[in-house]
Amino acid sequence: MSGVVLANIPSLYLNKCKYILWRKEKTLIFLVLGDTGSGKSNVGLLLGMGLDKTFNKDTIPERTIYTMTEFMKLQEKLKPGQAILWDEIAGNEEGADSRRSMSRGNLDLGQFTTSMRARQLILIYCSPTEDQVDKRIRAIGVTAKIKCYDSDRFKRRVEAKWIWTKFGWKYGFMQRIRDSFGRRRALSLIRFPYVDADTWKVYSDVKEKYMMTQSKRLAKRYSIAEMKRMPITEVYELVKRDLDKYRNLDGVVSTKLIRAYTELPATKVSLLASLFEAEGIEVVGSKTKKK
Repeated sequence: MSGVVLANIPSLYLNKCKYILWRKEKTLIFLVLGDTGSGKSNVGLLLGMGLDKTFNKDTIPERTIYTMTEFMKLQEKLKPGQAILWDEIAGNEEGADSRRSMSRGNLDLGQFTTSMRARQLILIYCSPTEDQVDKRIRAIGVTAKIKCYDSDRFKRRVEAKWIWTKFGWKYGFMQRIRDSFGRRRALSLIRFPYVDADTWKVYSDVKEKYMMTQSKRLAKRYSIAEMKRMPITEVYELVKRDLDKYRNLDGVVSTKLIRAYTELPATKVSLLASLFEAEGIEVVGSKTKKK
């Protein structure tokens, strides 16, 4: 890359962000982009800590979010000048993925972004590519795009390009400064340092907890899908293996609990109830009449 390379976040970037936030009274929105392992989460954390004194290892568990529900609940509590890090905004069902552009969540976030200028918040969105983020969100008031290229674990730094946006997200320009000869040159690359180990540990724990929840949810979904394709006798054996899971507070097997856990259609649940009753197991909610 041609141009000037700077280490750390230059004060001129932070000063300009603060000018936009406090003097122009606008909400700051950053798109931090990059492949997996390129260091975009690290850059997002540095932005939050550089612009918001209250964004630190004590508040990161609360301020790092992954879903639309978390975002809407959190933004109500924040004061002007406080930051939110929305990690992996694209690529999950509860984010703002462009493939779900007409979902209720995306529409609500677009409307919220349009009307939140006076809130003066700092919103940091992390995504692999900008195309994955809903286009309405990209087009409304994005302050800058930061493209992360490489994360060097030995030198403990992330190389990234900072692009100020103009007229929405379609046009952008790099910061320019005068060199020692008086020539204006673009700042083509910034080397962001790694956050401290304690802060990264707190962030990693939050992300790991989210990823474990996502893994369990997906595993449950595919096991349910597989169960729906099984013959009723095989489903019966699976349910019978863990029968206590489907008992209500009175210790009786409940058809409502079977439906809630397995998401099976009512016809299959009725057949299961008949099989349990044939073995002398009491089932509540069954429509089978006892003779």
